Amino acid sequence: RKKVIFDVHENFAKSFMDKKWIPLVLRRIITFFYPKIERVLIRNFDAIIIAESSYRKHYGNRAIEILNYPILPKIEISEKNFEEVSNFIYVGGITEDRRIWELIAIFEIIRSKFPSSSLTLVGPFAPESLEDEVRSKIAHLGLGNNIKLLGRKSLPEVYQIISESDFGFSLLKPIGNYYESLSTKIFDYMILGVPFAVSNFPIYKKYVIEAKTGVVVNEESIAETAGSIIELMKDKKRLEEMSNNGRKQTGMNWNWTGEETKLLEIYRNFVWLNIIN
Repeated sequence: RKKVIFDVHENFAKSFMDKKWIPLVLRRIITFFYPKIERVLIRNFDAIIIAESSYRKHYGNRAIEILNYPILPKIEISEKNFEEVSNFIYVGGITEDRRIWELIAIFEIIRSKFPSSSLTLVGPFAPESLEDEVRSKIAHLGLGNNIKLLGRKSLPEVYQIISESDFGFSLLKPIGNYYESLSTKIFDYMILGVPFAVSNFPIYKKYVIEAKTGVVVNEESIAETAGSIIELMKDKKRLEEMSNNGRKQTGMNWNWTGEETKLLEIYRNFVWLNIIN
């Protein structure tokens, strides 16, 4: 007789096939049965919260959208100067599915054109053994002085590091749980006026292409992606426009303030119903 709220932050049905640590046969079995089991169980749930608009097709009109927008940082956010674009950043889990090898290859080309460029990677490796492979690759390419690995940092530290950067990355493989889900790190970049590159997925049309906050790229083509970023580095006016648009959109629309109101309202309704009953 307890109230049950199902808060959905992953496309579970599609995510199992991407979990390579699960044997393939089990992945196929789980992928087949999970949606059927879930469909039965959620019938009696009191509320369903979805963190992505794309999840509605799985959960229907009962679902309440509460998007995973960021909390605005309590630091001074000033306009950026793009006289020299040299500090690149990636924030998030460092994995092969999140294109770590492609990112290093793209940066290698950028650095060949702009030797003073640096790339800062902030976040944990998964699996942990990947860190040794990445460090070995960086050393092999002679990029030890250009690529910094900072590991996991607190949110205030992350915001400080982003604020000191000129351009961000969020490159993902088009797998089940990424293709229709927003990368939350792009909002962290936007808050601090940092233009960025994302994978060319339909979900970014509204947030990147139409809003002009960054660029979408085809990271399958390393040379093409690096070339487009190098050209963008030379366009101060366009970078300033992206920076200002990102700060404006996150300051006015894409932040946690409005989403928090919706979330609290759900719980207030349950408390009120309990009082009545």
